[in-house]
Amino acid sequence: MSVGQRLRQARKAANMTQVTLAQVSGVMQARITALETGVQEKSVFLPELALALGVDVSWLATGITQEERAIELTAVEQEILELLRKLSPEEHAREIAYMQKLVSQKSSLI
Repeated sequence: MSVGQRLRQARKAANMTQVTLAQVSGVMQARITALETGVQEKSVFLPELALALGVDVSWLATGITQEERAIELTAVEQEILELLRKLSPEEHAREIAYMQKLVSQKSSLI
């Protein structure tokens, strides 16, 4: 489903016309029409449109909600990420190569 299709679906679910959505969101109706018809595939006005429609801006933009994007990490995974963030790009590459080697060795033993 495209951004325009999600926008139209949310607008209809909110029982709004394009004119009403334009008035509530402050986004020109022409932009709303362009999105819904696929003439325009992206817009910097998605937050305003999502707010006016009462939908998640992430869902409107991608079809995936913030909840679906949220990944629960274990304490060990969080610690690894925190440590990786302190490394340079070269160090990232080295550590990733090391982890890939470990996984590869483990896989060959199975």
